Amino acid sequence: MKLVTSLLVACLLLCVHPGSARAAESVPLDGAASKQVRAFMEELSEGLHGATLGQGEARNALMARAMMPRFFSDELNLFASKANEDGMVESVKLTGFEVNATLWLGMLPVEKVSLFFWIGEREIRLLKFDRDENHGMTLFSDPGAPKWNGETALAFGALAEKVLKPASVGRCESLPLVRPSDVMRGKMDPRASQAIEAQAARSTGDCAALSGMPYNRLTWKLGPTSGVVTTRKKAKLGFGFELLAGPERDVRVYRLTRPQGAR
Repeated sequence: MKLVTSLLVACLLLCVHPGSARAAESVPLDGAASKQVRAFMEELSEGLHGATLGQGEARNALMARAMMPRFFSDELNLFASKANEDGMVESVKLTGFEVNATLWLGMLPVEKVSLFFWIGEREIRLLKFDRDENHGMTLFSDPGAPKWNGETALAFGALAEKVLKPASVGRCESLPLVRPSDVMRGKMDPRASQAIEAQAARSTGDCAALSGMPYNRLTWKLGPTSGVVTTRKKAKLGFGFELLAGPERDVRVYRLTRPQGAR
């Protein structure tokens, strides 16, 4: 399992294909919610890139998104320092994000599902559909589920619901799962292809286990977000951060990690 996970992460970071062919039967993750999420991720990517170039305006925009500005400032300094060790950074791109959803039937939380989305050049697809097999139903609220405010925050939930609605009625063939052809450029890597296909099989199985479960509302938390820095020497360095609910119930950035990888 660790090997498969490592291959998936490596492929997510390094094997970004410029386009992808959409399966005819899958639910496309397009529309207003997808555009809103993509615009937000592009804003963060551009801000991080600008910060590595010493652009004060870009840095200030990121700081306004920080959950804890004092600590994020130090993390951003380290990020820029590590990213620029080979000289000027060529690009910064966010490649995926997680939404942890709770499905409710009235006051009863009937299911919990973790969804990890991959951000392609032209579309967003689903890398992982992971149902919590140990979830126990308890009445009333989930204390870990924030109430969100603003178009961007609500768009993440709308994107999750676009996956979970068909899943709950057994339409697992419609999951817009990532395929090897989506993320690999040039010659296919057999091990990475197998890892992606194995993850797709697990996602389909978890979707099938959810089939037939009624729900009438959704709450969600955001989780890890992954990205890649491309250096002047074409090295690919992975990094990440978390997305949290801020004091105004908007989306805030937390715990930016330094870029790491072979140079």
